[in-house]
Amino acid sequence: MGRKPRSWNPAFFYHIVSRGNRREALFLDVGDYKTFFYMLMKIHTRIPFELPCYCLMTNHYHLLMMIGGASHFPKKFPKICRKKLRCPFAG
Repeated sequence: MGRKPRSWNPAFFYHIVSRGNRREALFLDVGDYKTFFYMLMKIHTRIPFELPCYCLMTNHYHLLMMIGGASHFPKKFPKICRKKLRCPFAG
């Protein structure tokens, strides 16, 4: 049975978390962290968002974001990252 769709409010902050498959490393070196931030900046040019805090660890990340009207952003972000980084993101 599928999960009930989450409600979306553009005025709320959302906690977005993603972890590597089988807890594998997402970020292998400094270049992977830089790539992650580059992708965030690139997405920000198309979909404005606020990112007041974040935490990037070797095998997962946390983002606190206010995304405005783009309710599809949290679902698509791990897929975008998966294409750019060497290690797959859980999505």
